[in-house]
Amino acid sequence: MTLEASLYLLPVGTLRELIFGASAGALLGILLLVVFWFIQTAITKIIPSYGKYNPYLTAHKVKNIELMSPYSTAFDLCISSVNTIRKCRIQTKNISDGMIIAETGMTWHSCGEIISFELRKIGNMRTHVKVSSKPNLFIVFGDKYGKNIENVEKIIRFLRENCKTT
Repeated sequence: MTLEASLYLLPVGTLRELIFGASAGALLGILLLVVFWFIQTAITKIIPSYGKYNPYLTAHKVKNIELMSPYSTAFDLCISSVNTIRKCRIQTKNISDGMIIAETGMTWHSCGEIISFELRKIGNMRTHVKVSSKPNLFIVFGDKYGKNIENVEKIIRFLRENCKTT
């Protein structure tokens, strides 16, 4: 007896309905994914400015700051600034590449964010820092509660308070 035939022999309200319900839900989810992908693709082609970065429409927030400090001090300061964000922990840090990546945990207002720092040495006493915060999930379309801009602003404020800026 095949698996399909044995599923029809199960009593009503058991595993058979669970499997069919889960299959129907998965198919509906895939169908909705395709429909919304098609809509987004159509909008991207219709609206010329849609693909360009617009800080009010995207959840990914970015700010740049120039610190008047040596590169190693700026790197350590960026690591310390992660503590200003609640439930945030550093995932990777690489001083030679000038990269720091941290993640926040889930809250009622977000599924978590990825906060990244890109540092670039400009001179002996100047360092350029690019701070960005984006949702942990790629399917988030906007920053409804403003968590990403709040993260970036807190970090920039910390850096300005603890180091001279230009």
